[in-house]
Amino acid sequence: MWLRFKISCACQCSYSIGENISLDKIVCPNCGLEHPHSEKLLSILKTADSIIDYGSDDDVQTSVIPLP
Repeated sequence: MWLRFKISCACQCSYSIGENISLDKIVCPNCGLEHPHSEKLLSILKTADSIIDYGSDDDVQTSVIPLP
């Protein structure tokens, strides 16, 4: 499953992370501040990576619904 998070840091930096992340914690690339829920977000991304997206109409499909 394709999932991506956009993170906005207190230093005014915005960055995104996806399920292919290979880090053990989420840290702002600008100021080095670790995200307070880094471990939980990484767990969600790893779970999303393990869910297979099916492409045919006969299969069950799963997708992420973005905020409006």
